[in-house]
Amino acid sequence: EDKNLVEAFRHVRVVMKDGVILSGDKLTYEGDEKIAKVREKVKLEDGDMTLTTDRITYYRNEKYGYYDGGGTLNDQENTLTSQYGYYYSEEDMAYFKNAVRLENPDNILETDTLGYNTDTEEAFFLTFSTIVSDDGDIETTRGRYDTKNEYIYLVERSTVRDSTYTLISDTLIYADSIDLGRAWGNVVIEQDSSLTILGEYGEFKRRTEESFITDDAIAIQTMEEDTLYMLADTLFYYKEKRLIPPVGFAIADS
Repeated sequence: EDKNLVEAFRHVRVVMKDGVILSGDKLTYEGDEKIAKVREKVKLEDGDMTLTTDRITYYRNEKYGYYDGGGTLNDQENTLTSQYGYYYSEEDMAYFKNAVRLENPDNILETDTLGYNTDTEEAFFLTFSTIVSDDGDIETTRGRYDTKNEYIYLVERSTVRDSTYTLISDTLIYADSIDLGRAWGNVVIEQDSSLTILGEYGEFKRRTEESFITDDAIAIQTMEEDTLYMLADTLFYYKEKRLIPPVGFAIADS
């Protein structure tokens, strides 16, 4: 009583006014500072989000929790793991550090530092990151991944790669649900091993291997003993023979 300190053991459950539920096997609660330290089989629940770890410190005044011994966050679609993490209940934001992995049925994202909105299911990354899917891999250093709407927005030089296709650009937007990507700034498209297309703006479809590029567009075709250069306002590439541009590209203003 003189320290305003509570210790509790086995099947501890703390229900807070903001809806957060914190449970575990051991609790130390500092009443003056309103700091709860929970250890062993720890679970933090907030709506559809559940965070599990071995130890967590939760600051009730500031409404955030911190773990440093490895943890896993699960919501309706995604599973995130990391060595360190913070969760801010009022902002619906979680921040992860060291060996961060975001996994869902469509993609696996790995990075060192990640911010994640548990309400919108959007991930934000500021360091080197990889996104792996059945359609190919993405390497980048800064951007946003909307896991709910399958939308990726990358704002530093990034690379999209699969077995036959590589795209590199300064800025990249890709909507997986409609298989449409847009790229700006020093765009490089490598289609197969012998064809490279350069330009300042392009659009592409990964699954059907269709693309176009404009603004100082150059195609470089390497042959056995020669190299063909083609310059145009706009260049199209598609795997099957066609007499018209691929359907679905927004080229009216190019």
